[in-house]
Amino acid sequence: MGYASKARKEFAKEQELEKLRARKNQQDARKAEADKQANARWESLTQEEREALTLQMEKSAKRKKFTKVAIVLVIIALGIIGSKQSQTTSSQSPAASTRSSIDIMTQKSCEDFTAASSGISKGITTGSEARKQIQSVYNNAQYSTDADIVAAATEMLAAITSAQDTNDYSAFMTAAVTFGNTCIAHAG
Repeated sequence: MGYASKARKEFAKEQELEKLRARKNQQDARKAEADKQANARWESLTQEEREALTLQMEKSAKRKKFTKVAIVLVIIALGIIGSKQSQTTSSQSPAASTRSSIDIMTQKSCEDFTAASSGISKGITTGSEARKQIQSVYNNAQYSTDADIVAAATEMLAAITSAQDTNDYSAFMTAAVTFGNTCIAHAG
């Protein structure tokens, strides 16, 4: 009886594997057919149509990268807002309240950064508008007495300027995270 039970289980496993192989083969065949059709369509295009399609695909890729940057900025902005809310609910030390009243430009640049992050996350800010808003953050940070804020804002502006030319937003995302963390640590 034990042998028959094992044999049935083995047979059921083999049937399941065969079904999985058949599905995989069907998926591969559909993919190969889709690739073949796409290549045929590409070959049927004129050079001008190919260039236009390539430009359209590049713009789409740029939008996707910009969306990733927006997501990072939203996370940073939420961190800044959460940090401010937790500070207002907890008791502040005299040194912390003195620091925030002395360096209003640090506070202003962090607030501008939060506003820029919010606009980008809502999809109402274009790439060039985002650069202008980061320029505003940078301009305010230049009057800050906090050297870390000045350095982080400078790095962030340089990164977004470079990103618009190269379409590589990774350095900007890193700089934005650094700036956001600096705001959380220094501006509260």
